[in-house]
Amino acid sequence: ADFPLLDPRQANRPSLLPLSLMNDLQRFSPGGPELLQVRPRQNSCVDAELPVWLLRWTHDAINKMMVFGTGRQEGSSIYNMVHDLICGRLLPEDIPPLEVVLDDDIPFSLCNRRLAAFKMFQALQAHRIIKVPCRIYHPKDLRVQDRYKFAKTTT
Repeated sequence: ADFPLLDPRQANRPSLLPLSLMNDLQRFSPGGPELLQVRPRQNSCVDAELPVWLLRWTHDAINKMMVFGTGRQEGSSIYNMVHDLICGRLLPEDIPPLEVVLDDDIPFSLCNRRLAAFKMFQALQAHRIIKVPCRIYHPKDLRVQDRYKFAKTTT
């Protein structure tokens, strides 16, 4: 399971995150005030920044060579992106928004390789919450519906 668990029933569960970060992340829990603000209607999308810790993968695996398949970074290593983020040569807002489907208030990324790089970067920045640009879609939005169904069945 992805970390951290944001279920309020598990509030007493020990966490590796400082309490202030956990409180910030609670606002993004299912039904929380932050997710309500970015919930898209069926045929529209919402651009927003979401914490990396909340984003889930749709596929159960990513490219075994750990390289990007398309786009500006085609053929480049996911680790290069992480390195550039750590060194400050690249900022999360410099990277195209992740396409995210908000399904039952759980954000699933359709961009698993970039999400992997962001999760690695977040792991090395555990003292703060890394938010990344996202384009958030309804699960029945025609622009992503087929891709989401196909990707989600592989998990």
